[in-house]
Amino acid sequence: MKNYYSSKRKAPEYFILKYEIKNSKIIIYFADGKTKEETYSKELENQIIENMENQLSDTSFYNLKTEIKENMQTSKNLSVVSSGLFVIFSASSYIGELPLNTVETIPVIVLSAICAGSSLIKQHKFKALLQDLTKNHRFIVNKELFENLDSSQTKLVISKQDSKTKAALTGEININAIDPLTKNQVTNLINTARQMKSKNYVYKK
Repeated sequence: MKNYYSSKRKAPEYFILKYEIKNSKIIIYFADGKTKEETYSKELENQIIENMENQLSDTSFYNLKTEIKENMQTSKNLSVVSSGLFVIFSASSYIGELPLNTVETIPVIVLSAICAGSSLIKQHKFKALLQDLTKNHRFIVNKELFENLDSSQTKLVISKQDSKTKAALTGEININAIDPLTKNQVTNLINTARQMKSKNYVYKK
């Protein structure tokens, strides 16, 4: 997961982004930048997965989605205003009738260009956050599809995905395993699992 909050400080305490398993240890990464290392056990891993899923309950998901969209719209508005100022003051350098001189216009042109560029970068960031948030929530509400697959069916589902998805899903399909995948890749994964369930495929080597 990504940190869907406006800053590390505003993220809830112990908001889990992901975990890794290394040398019989499980390393948990939190939104505030901290990490925690524990001795690995399957029970602990399942507990972490449950916590990650609970972080994006329906209420939390819709609240976060609304906040990200509001931030995106604010950035868009700032971008429009900054771009407008840039055009107006740039034009004033070439239109002698406007009551502005070069000394007055250059600082405003530079500042408006910086603001417009910064706003575009923020819009891209918020769009990425929204995509990642939607991806994870979509997986969570469909997780039973994967829980009801046996190991051979899981292998068949994974075999039908693109190379990046196959590389990421080397074990169980869970909220942590899909972290490097895009929203479209997770959607394809879900659709394949749905087909598997409806047609009752049997995996053959």
